[in-house]
Amino acid sequence: MSSSSFEAESYDHLLKPADLTTWKPLWYFNYYRIALGCIFVLMALYGDELKLRGDVNSPLLFTVSLFYLLVGIIAVFSVLKRWPDFTGQVYTLTVIDILFITFIMHAAGGAGSGWGVLLVVAMAGSSLIMSLRAVLFFALFASMIVLGEQFYTQTLIFQPNTSLAQSGMLALVILVVSLSIHLLANKLRESEALAAERGSDLANMVQLTRYVIKQMQTGIVVLNRLDQVHLVNESARHQLGLKGDVEGVALIAVCSELSSRLSAWKTGRPSAKSTFRASEMSIDLLPHFARLGTDHKISGTLIFLEDIAAMAQQAQQLKLASLGQLTASIAHEIRNPLGAISHAGQLLAEAPDLSQSDLRLTEIIRKHALRVNTIVENILQLSRSGQSQPVQINLRDWLVQFVDEFCSDQHLDRTQDIATTFELKTIIVHFDTTQLYQVVWNICHNGLRYSQPGEGAAKLELRVGFTRKSHRAYLDIIDFGPGISTEEIERVFEPFFTKETEGTGLGLYIARGLCEANQARLNYLPAINGGSCFRITFADTRRVLPGI
Repeated sequence: MSSSSFEAESYDHLLKPADLTTWKPLWYFNYYRIALGCIFVLMALYGDELKLRGDVNSPLLFTVSLFYLLVGIIAVFSVLKRWPDFTGQVYTLTVIDILFITFIMHAAGGAGSGWGVLLVVAMAGSSLIMSLRAVLFFALFASMIVLGEQFYTQTLIFQPNTSLAQSGMLALVILVVSLSIHLLANKLRESEALAAERGSDLANMVQLTRYVIKQMQTGIVVLNRLDQVHLVNESARHQLGLKGDVEGVALIAVCSELSSRLSAWKTGRPSAKSTFRASEMSIDLLPHFARLGTDHKISGTLIFLEDIAAMAQQAQQLKLASLGQLTASIAHEIRNPLGAISHAGQLLAEAPDLSQSDLRLTEIIRKHALRVNTIVENILQLSRSGQSQPVQINLRDWLVQFVDEFCSDQHLDRTQDIATTFELKTIIVHFDTTQLYQVVWNICHNGLRYSQPGEGAAKLELRVGFTRKSHRAYLDIIDFGPGISTEEIERVFEPFFTKETEGTGLGLYIARGLCEANQARLNYLPAINGGSCFRITFADTRRVLPGI
């Protein structure tokens, strides 16, 4: 790299944005003056040998060119020092340009030599960085100098061969070109300023869009036309369990399940709208796809990932609100006649002349009236649970306290009948404490009825763990009973499903509803060593949505 280019590059770093249309053009124009001065000095010295000139006044050409070269060098340092001011330097150098080129033209024989075109170039360059008034003044000044040189040549030194018409035409060209270049430069500067403003607005809009996308609760994945990840927000990272930089990575390598849904969407298969899990312990996600670009030029794909747990929470809250209205009607329409039936059965049972078969019938009436009343109470309890109020819970501390209370109520041996296992010392979850107590109590009470442990073994096992990939804690409630058949697994969470004559079939249905209201999941897993395992998978504490 040459020293001059190094200085120019270094100088660029000193320029302010406004300098790009002021000092910087002046800087480069000074290099043009130096180059022009060097060329004319060489022509004055070696023009005859190289046959670069005709009848030229060599001493005048050499003197004027050397002076112009020195002016250009001094002007470079003047720009660096910013002294004198910008306007003073432009005006001074413009006058020098006009006088120098006029002397060169005169030394070469006048306007007919063709060197006058350099004056057009000089005025065009100065017009880029001067005001309109200054451009008009210096263009007229240059025109008068050209015409004055012609008058001097013809009248004072008696050279009749020079052309007045050429000088007049040159003066006119200088004036027209200077004004045209100035107006064009103004238009270009306005366009450049407008483009810079639009570019700044676009950059701000892109930055704002990226920020909004990253803060959205909905997962967003943007793919390029090669189905490679271009952008993924924080919600999608958590939902898909991504770590590290995945931009530029093919979607099939990031999440094969999502890639298969994308392929199904492109081919129009209905499986594109089915839910999926990025891993065994991750949440259920529902993808939505949108094409980016036009039909003629597809630039990529936009993928929305909906958290089914969050959607289920909203649906559960709406369902509970509707159920509250329904149960108010049930309490009035069912419990009143039910009370009358139960009371009539009691009065009938007190009659002295009833046979044993009649007493058996009154007992059936009382028993089933109580069962219907229990069903109504359970439904009322579900409707009264209302909106969940999740709080931070240290699951280890909470579970130790729960086990103590449960064992005391069920008359169990705390050290033998219930085993607890904790994967970590501290696991924080979000859940409504009252509803969590109700869910775990219900499942433990059911498990205790069916559990058939070996001699000296625990009747229940409560296991707390944490899945790092999905960042979700879980609680396994395991009993050692006969388990649930494959045919019945899908129905255990349906309302009123039970195999017992005493049960209502609402316990697990209520428990799952309460879990969904807290963005958690309740699932059945076959226990490894037999029995049943009900797993509560808690919400990701990083992405917990507020209750509705």
